[in-house]
Amino acid sequence: MANTKNLIPQAHALTVEELSKGGVNSAISRRNRKCLREELEILLEIGDAQRSVAAALINKAINGDVRAFEVIRDTIGEKPVERVEEQKKIVDLSGFATEEIKAILDEEI
Repeated sequence: MANTKNLIPQAHALTVEELSKGGVNSAISRRNRKCLREELEILLEIGDAQRSVAAALINKAINGDVRAFEVIRDTIGEKPVERVEEQKKIVDLSGFATEEIKAILDEEI
């Protein structure tokens, strides 16, 4: 059963002008985020800024901020999920007949 409470009545649908304003505002927001990202990258290239941020992050972790600890752990490449690697066997079966391959697969299971 559809939830009609969340539907916008046809009379209140967005006009072309309203949709256009949304697109313009979205472009402005993307441009602002890009500018902020570029400014942060420039500031972090300066050794002192990066060192200050790292020190603040370490202090938060020392004081019990679990999220700060996770950020540090993940940044230095110790994220548990990334360290677990699946071992895959690669077997060249080109020299086997179909029945032999089926037999090998049955033995594996």
